[in-house]
Amino acid sequence: MDQLHKRFTADQVKVLLQGYGQGTMSRAEVEEMLNIGKTRFFALLKEYQQSPATFAIAYERDTPARLSASVEAAIEKELLREKELVDDPLLPISDYNYSALLRQLFLAELDPVGHPAHKVLAGQLGEDDIHQHGDQRVA
Repeated sequence: MDQLHKRFTADQVKVLLQGYGQGTMSRAEVEEMLNIGKTRFFALLKEYQQSPATFAIAYERDTPARLSASVEAAIEKELLREKELVDDPLLPISDYNYSALLRQLFLAELDPVGHPAHKVLAGQLGEDDIHQHGDQRVA
């Protein structure tokens, strides 16, 4: 199921909510047409009733889509450091330790918690064989 703002315009949703407000449509009819649940319906209705003129259903991202350049640089630096450890034939290390990488970033106050950027950047660096197997060593 696509998101509401991809299936309907704000004006289309306004017309349905106006119909509900005027009593010409039931809540269930509006929910079915929009393919939403009761909680989402009442959230939309409340938003519409607060400001019908500026009502919008456009998606607004709460967080930036990309990490800052300094965080990306720190991740790249840590990934390259990990690569040196993995590539060293004298060490019995065969996998990258993402937990240690994230811990290092956290300690440097550049914590991208919840962001898979470290794996994306690893792929961009050509580390296609990177797999997470938990904490196998402490960095």
